[in-house]
Amino acid sequence: MRSRLRSALANAALVVASIIVALLLCEAGLRVIDFSYPSFYLPDAQLGLRLRPNASGWYRAEGEAFVTINSAGFRDRERSVVKPASTLRIAVLGDSMMEALQVDLEASFAALLERQLAACAAFDGRKIEVLNFGVAGYGTAQQLLTYRYYAARYAPDLVVLSFFPGNDVRNNSKALEPEKTRPFFVLNEGQLVEDGSFAGSAEFRRRTNLLRSTLDRLRWVRLVQAAYFIKDRLEQRAAGAAALATQQGYEAGIDGAVYAQPATPQWRDAWTVTERLLEKLRDEVHASGAKLVLLSLSTGIQEHPDVSVRDAFVRAQGIEDLYYPNRRIDAWAAQLGVPTISLWQSFEAIARKDRVYFRGFPNTRMGTGHWNETGHRLAAQLTSEALCRAEPIAPRSTGTDR
Repeated sequence: MRSRLRSALANAALVVASIIVALLLCEAGLRVIDFSYPSFYLPDAQLGLRLRPNASGWYRAEGEAFVTINSAGFRDRERSVVKPASTLRIAVLGDSMMEALQVDLEASFAALLERQLAACAAFDGRKIEVLNFGVAGYGTAQQLLTYRYYAARYAPDLVVLSFFPGNDVRNNSKALEPEKTRPFFVLNEGQLVEDGSFAGSAEFRRRTNLLRSTLDRLRWVRLVQAAYFIKDRLEQRAAGAAALATQQGYEAGIDGAVYAQPATPQWRDAWTVTERLLEKLRDEVHASGAKLVLLSLSTGIQEHPDVSVRDAFVRAQGIEDLYYPNRRIDAWAAQLGVPTISLWQSFEAIARKDRVYFRGFPNTRMGTGHWNETGHRLAAQLTSEALCRAEPIAPRSTGTDR
């Protein structure tokens, strides 16, 4: 009896040891081939999710870049909260277009803008800092809250709000946005009211439970990274297939409905909330003594260099004006007195003239997804030129500006 027990225990130990050795070999193999899929995000009870402070690793899902998140939780170099003397600070709010995980930090819009503005004579040789607060998946609601809870602490003189028509309007709608674990703003008797109820939802609690938290802390283990990689790829493939099946847009994550005047109560409400959020951000930025500028972007299909591809998309979707969302948000900003830099106009014209792709990488489809280095470079150039021509921006007074 005892011998059989000892034999069973020995066999069990051998199985466990074999599994451990196999896992270690797999881990070693993943490290040898330099596999990397780190966790750059964590759940947040105010914003839904945010970038993980001090996270770093290779991002290769689209393009290739070694990404480092600063200690404040943003894709930027380290910045002091207190603004240095004689410094003009610009805070950039946006989504994944501004976050720019797809390119090296120094090739991203915010970093390029900082360098180019340093050469602008209109700023009288003052030091320029462009702080990047862009986070993937954020709509205008989360960008407003990012300014309120984070960016405002840095006392920016100018706030640049990046508006991406492809999904920002949908992101702002509790009815249309499929990812519900985020804050929304809703209209209640004509008033914009914050709805943070997601923090008490079962899904958000699941994302913050002990098991999930433990797995997140183990994201330095390459096997755990590989498991998340497979899960995310399957989800992305399903989302892409669903987008094609329903003809929602030219690429996954883009809503074809945004290119037309809203035809349903949900879309009308989404646009109204979006416009009111821009108004609310303007009021909060102005109340802090800073200025707000709207950076109006285009989608991949709007700036596709092949006109026949654009025309085919317009016909297939039955679109009357491919630039309806751009014109609408620009007109609303003008009504609010918010200066606008309409990148979409220049991107479309230059793409058509030079037949250049501002999106896409060797490991993705050209003309879709996020800006490549060419796109970031053009966006920074156009923005710096516009800001240099604009009315001079006086630095806000701080304790260090003496």
